[in-house]
Amino acid sequence: MHTTLICHRLDLWNGLRRLPDSLRLLCLLLMLDFTERDAASYLGLSRGALRRAKDHVRRRLEGGEIYARS
Repeated sequence: MHTTLICHRLDLWNGLRRLPDSLRLLCLLLMLDFTERDAASYLGLSRGALRRAKDHVRRRLEGGEIYARS
């Protein structure tokens, strides 16, 4: 089960290639189970800016602009 989750996350990471590096780093931190506060601190962002970036990624995922490889 754990290996399946890791593979799914790696597939999603590969699908994020269309994002700028900064947003990919954000996604990586969150996939590695950083808390929002820790990820924001590491990236030098406010928590509000981090949430806006997460919303931006979520909208692109839902719109099909970012996709996981099958």
